[in-house]
Amino acid sequence: MNTPLPVATNAQIAHDTWVAAVRPAFEHRAAQPGEWTTWDVTREYRLPEPPDPTHHWGGLMTVLLHEGVIEPTGWTPTRRTGSRAPVRTWRGTTTHTTRRRKKTT
Repeated sequence: MNTPLPVATNAQIAHDTWVAAVRPAFEHRAAQPGEWTTWDVTREYRLPEPPDPTHHWGGLMTVLLHEGVIEPTGWTPTRRTGSRAPVRTWRGTTTHTTRRRKKTT
């Protein structure tokens, strides 16, 4: 019996391509000491905007959180122009930082 494979939509392909492009920057930043926001990493690494900025930034951070790469540390006002809304601050987990250091030595 032939079961058809799911077909990826253009939006899904665009999202997956975006994640593949930006995730390494967040993993690298998570291996460094200190707290940061998504916006800080976006600016520092000159990352592209996702196909759906309203949802994809938070979705990526949730994935990294559930995978144990990052952990929340608090809230701070956003640095984006025109808003002072609170945004989450993050840091890399000890487990991720240790694992990353072992890979590079």
